[in-house]
Amino acid sequence: MATTVYFATNRIVTNPSDPDGGYTSAIVPPLKPEEITYGTAIIDGIDIATNAHGFDNTFSDALARAAFNREWLAASGLPGTNTTVVAFSWPSSGRVVGYPVAAEVYLADRNMAQSSGIALMSFLANLEPLIGAARAGGYRVTLLAHSMGNLALEAGVVG
Repeated sequence: MATTVYFATNRIVTNPSDPDGGYTSAIVPPLKPEEITYGTAIIDGIDIATNAHGFDNTFSDALARAAFNREWLAASGLPGTNTTVVAFSWPSSGRVVGYPVAAEVYLADRNMAQSSGIALMSFLANLEPLIGAARAGGYRVTLLAHSMGNLALEAGVVG
């Protein structure tokens, strides 16, 4: 089954046709939200029986996770769970910390998440007309921030 994921990212993009290597772990300058990349991805082969996740996501991991969340919610059969997914992917290094804990990898990703607050708020501001239209049409809009994504959200909301 193919799942459509609409996305935005403040990763520096070197090759938009390469979701594994073309969306880097380098960040768009925080004061240049006009350089955020917007797009659409079709994700195939989502298996809702799996549950791998965490802060250490590459760009393609983040989109696969967004597709997974969409399919998992839709599979519940509850009203309003057959949704459209719009994801924001901040530039994680995409590396597992491991044992012993490589604190510098974790702290670097934490800093990237916090530095993504302005870009995330710019993204949400751009979505506001669509959110307003959805609500006016009787649809529910849900914001889900996962793991270190909460740090990006906090940095954008609290400043």
